[in-house]
Amino acid sequence: ALAAILSSASLSAQTSITSSVDYGVLVLNDGVSDIKDSAISGDILYSDNSQNVIEDISPLTGSVFVHTNVDKFDAKPVYAPTGGTFTSGFDDKIDQANIDAMAMAMLADTQTATASYGKIDKTDFSYSSSSSLTVLDIEELIQDENTFSLTGRAGEDDQFIIRIDKKLNFRKSLVELNNLDASDVLWYFGTGGDTDIFHAKPDPDADYGFSGVVLNPDGQIRLGGEGDFNGTLIGGEIKIGSGANFESIPEPSSSALILLGSMALLARRRRS
Repeated sequence: ALAAILSSASLSAQTSITSSVDYGVLVLNDGVSDIKDSAISGDILYSDNSQNVIEDISPLTGSVFVHTNVDKFDAKPVYAPTGGTFTSGFDDKIDQANIDAMAMAMLADTQTATASYGKIDKTDFSYSSSSSLTVLDIEELIQDENTFSLTGRAGEDDQFIIRIDKKLNFRKSLVELNNLDASDVLWYFGTGGDTDIFHAKPDPDADYGFSGVVLNPDGQIRLGGEGDFNGTLIGGEIKIGSGANFESIPEPSSSALILLGSMALLARRRRS
């Protein structure tokens, strides 16, 4: 099942949903979102019984897909998604995106940690992979004008799962990826810890930015400030604002699908 999570082209191009990580934002079932005062490139999905406000988004390069059973969808000026707004015909696809996201969470939960860390507090961090999948457990990650560097093996299709136990506080810092794409890094918050990515107004000479797929089903995801975000946000409570510059990830490579497909098969075997 997880192979399907990374298998489809963008919603804007194919008007279909077969994956939970090839668009920009997924507000999960029963979730809440407040998206304002930002630039967004990527599709947005609002799920069953979710409550959502979106305003002052310019530009919004992508499409917005709204479940027919959404509890609240309040779109205020400036709101003009280039791909349009779809309020019917996509319920099954949005429901499947939720199922895929929960499958990804289960998969992240079942992997054995490659390395474990306590609180990483305002210090640079780097890790180089030695295998196709690296799982890092971090109790708490505080970055303030720091660099968090991940390196994959040259010529390989390595991936990282970063499991945060308590919280992530990421300010005026950089996620540096070497031999990796944003789609190769999953930031997973299985215990509902808060995700706070806020760059404030960046120094024009500084390089601030966050990359990866953020999956936080039960905690709050906050993205703000004028730094760049390259990836995907999947959560039950999502707030984007304060001039955030959001760009969704590209479609992953076929080799990444093969790896994640084998992980999904392992997960199914463990359940049987």
